Amino acid sequence: MTSTLSYASSGRSFSGGSFRGPGLSSIGVGGGSRGVALVGRAPSMHRGSGDMSGFGFGGGDLSATANEKATMQNLNDRLASYLDQVRVLEMSNADLELRIKEYLGGKTAPSSRDNLSYELSRILNGGLYLSIDNAKLAADDFRTKNVTQLTLARSDLEIRIEGLREDIIYHKKNHEEEMAAMRTQMSGNVNVQVAAAPGEDLNRILSEIREQYETLVAKNQRELDKETLAKEVAASAADLNTSKSEVTEIRRTLQSLEIELQSQQTMVDALEGTLSETELRYSVKLGTMQVNITGIERQLQDIKAEIERKDQEYRMLLDIKTRLEMEIAEYRRLLDGEIGGGTSTGPTRTVKVKTIVEEVVDGKVVSSSSTTE
Repeated sequence: MTSTLSYASSGRSFSGGSFRGPGLSSIGVGGGSRGVALVGRAPSMHRGSGDMSGFGFGGGDLSATANEKATMQNLNDRLASYLDQVRVLEMSNADLELRIKEYLGGKTAPSSRDNLSYELSRILNGGLYLSIDNAKLAADDFRTKNVTQLTLARSDLEIRIEGLREDIIYHKKNHEEEMAAMRTQMSGNVNVQVAAAPGEDLNRILSEIREQYETLVAKNQRELDKETLAKEVAASAADLNTSKSEVTEIRRTLQSLEIELQSQQTMVDALEGTLSETELRYSVKLGTMQVNITGIERQLQDIKAEIERKDQEYRMLLDIKTRLEMEIAEYRRLLDGEIGGGTSTGPTRTVKVKTIVEEVVDGKVVSSSSTTE
């Protein structure tokens, strides 16, 4: 007997070839539009049950362009922020090196040493914090990337499995409809086949076909699961190796930054030690100079007092000298008058001499006495 069966559903298509008995020769499932095509050619009913071959599955890929763009945009923004921070640190480092060179060359004023030490500590701490933040950021990005990839792969697999389940249900339904139609055709031709030789049991053949079909579907499903699992394991292993490599690189970078930080800290400690020694040395010199200045000022005060005392003495002696000169001149005048005048008489003058004696100590008059003759 010969029959042709066609079936169409939403999103699916089915076409059957000529049937010469219960059996299927090829089954194909296309995953792009979830279309199904069955083409069958089975042997005669008298040749036993047919076979099944050429069964394959293919799944569509799930696009994640929007998530990838958002992730890449986020990573680009973070990278730009990181580069800006690196530029700021480089500028600060250059300024710090210039200030250190000026300080070592004696061009930095003493009042800016504290600011220099503070800026150096702030920049070093900022570099360390930035390195730690970058390491955390990279670890978060790796973790987010792995979680996103695993989520997308799982969603894709769930969609493919759901499609395969729908295809299996659809094939089972078509198979039942075909067998019902074949039973109807067989029952309608009973009288014609009464005289023919007895054939094999149709139900048994259909059961064998059903068992073979279900066995093959289960086998292909297991193989598909194994292949998918192997791909997922391989992808996860590759991602894990990549993540390990990146983490190792980040650790290496962090170690180099720590070594550089230690060297910078050592240099800062050395500069601080040198600064402390210099401050101590200049403090000692300043104390010595202050003592010398105090002694010189005291000597200067003594010299000023001595000069004032000598000046007082000089003025007193000059006054005495002037008075003595006046007295001597008067005595001479009197003597000259007595010698020249002889017995001549004239007016009598009385000369009084007043002597003043003052004692001066440190520019001050301590005692004074006067005598008149």
